[in-house]
Amino acid sequence: MLVKRRKAFADLDLDKLSPAWRDLAEAVRVLIRQTGRSLRAIESAIREKLDELRKEARADEYKLRLKYGYLTKSVLWDWAHGNRKRAPKIVQLKELHNLALASAGAADEVISWDDLERLWHNVATKPAEIAPASEATVAPVPRSEGDRRNIAILEIAWRPAKDLATYISVGNLERANGLIRHVGSEADPAETADAVISCRDLGMPEATRAIIDYAGNRPERDVLHILHSLKQRGRRADADALLDRALTRPRGDGTLPRAS
Repeated sequence: MLVKRRKAFADLDLDKLSPAWRDLAEAVRVLIRQTGRSLRAIESAIREKLDELRKEARADEYKLRLKYGYLTKSVLWDWAHGNRKRAPKIVQLKELHNLALASAGAADEVISWDDLERLWHNVATKPAEIAPASEATVAPVPRSEGDRRNIAILEIAWRPAKDLATYISVGNLERANGLIRHVGSEADPAETADAVISCRDLGMPEATRAIIDYAGNRPERDVLHILHSLKQRGRRADADALLDRALTRPRGDGTLPRAS
């Protein structure tokens, strides 16, 4: 009978880790053990899976995963010890979870992806090291969008904006796009206006433009409500962008007319 080798790790240093990182590190350790592989073997197995995707011509999925890099032995080691200040890349964490599901024995109960993602989210919104209670929480901003101005205290009208910034910064584009689409297309007009303002204030111009694009396709009455809210709060540039977007779409069903 083949006995899977269980990976032994040193105890976590609870004085240096936040509760969120401790919980995620412990979950990662269990997943690693449930694969029945060494860290190097896990790296190889995931690399082989990516190569299979490439050979099967599943180019989009392959490129998405490859964009965030292979899951290496050193990265796994750091996750298991909470050695990184930033949260794991969600795509890579998903690879480890998938491998554990495929490899775990019948007696092993693998953590659900929803529960694991919740642990990841707790880390993604907090630093790895315990911060002073008075320190303001500021969501990260993608490097491609430049450095955000230093804001000690910033009142955010749309609270999910900080979650959105986190999703973008760690590469969780599916969640980011879903949140943008919802608030732009389906949320109450007042919430949509709050989202435009909050994303602009947090230094996320691409997300701001995307919300405006979705909002520009809404019924005329919704567009007018959003425009009114933006103008009341002095956001004329974003209001003008929304109006331009609404005027350049095709006519139909109570929508604003095409600009001549």
